Amino acid sequence: MSYKTTFRRDGTVTFWNVYRQGWDTVSAVELWNGNSLLSTLPLAERIRVARMVAASSDAPEALRSEAAAWAKRESADRAKSKARVQAAA
Repeated sequence: MSYKTTFRRDGTVTFWNVYRQGWDTVSAVELWNGNSLLSTLPLAERIRVARMVAASSDAPEALRSEAAAWAKRESADRAKSKARVQAAA
């Protein structure tokens, strides 16, 4: 079975809840802001949630700034890791 997370333009995210073993749909802001389920998503999906929060008009400015900085830092780290793997191959 494939667990494909869905990101919608209205700012909601549908993802597989590993604790309930079912699908949940919440706002990206709610998922980012202290929700322990964020850590169960793969890094690429967490970066995407952070970018959604950074672009959201529903999130406070401090939260948008935090999410944008985190996404930028993680994206850069991810790119470096991929480059190292390719160089080693």
